[in-house]
Amino acid sequence: ARFNLPAAVALASDGGTLFIVDCNNHAVRTVHLPTGNVTTLVGSGEGFVNGGAGSASFSFPRSIAVSQSGTTAYLSDTGNHAIREITLVQVVTAAGSVSWRVGTVRTLTGGNGPGFLDAAVGGGVAFGAARFESPQALTTHGAVNLIVADTGNAKVRVIDVVNRTVGTWDVLPSGAAPLGVSAAANGARLVVSTNSSLIVDVALVLVPLP
Repeated sequence: ARFNLPAAVALASDGGTLFIVDCNNHAVRTVHLPTGNVTTLVGSGEGFVNGGAGSASFSFPRSIAVSQSGTTAYLSDTGNHAIREITLVQVVTAAGSVSWRVGTVRTLTGGNGPGFLDAAVGGGVAFGAARFESPQALTTHGAVNLIVADTGNAKVRVIDVVNRTVGTWDVLPSGAAPLGVSAAANGARLVVSTNSSLIVDVALVLVPLP
């Protein structure tokens, strides 16, 4: 099997499948770890199309994260300045072998060209109209949030996928753009790598919604 700039990986919920972001092939690939078999999960050349596995397309995707439930993957579609949502369907054979296929791909938010725009409840900006510039890494934060390294804007963005909001966390020193993000399993800590050779460690406080 061959790849062209594999940029990020994530384990599927079964623990035996690896999702690989094959950046320059504009695709998400899978490796079945027990056998080493490699397949293309989704991606049909560079583009910006929603739909099924055979039609959906991306532009230089850079990162992937799998939801706690294991049924959704989130993809930073860097070239399209968008965050995409991939519905995952687990297939189990009679012999017990596990594989994955795509239900649908849709644009979660962004994709309206490069820019910087948050979306708050009642704030006048629709969730889908939020804007990013070359988002790279992303990670899940609990069952609700996605944290995104919005590299082109030099900001850390947070997406609430349940309440459908996009916000900005001002946690970086001036001049530092985020490249990588990782959140602790208990949600209390965020670590951000930056283009200025700094690693930023952020303590997070969970605030219940009113």
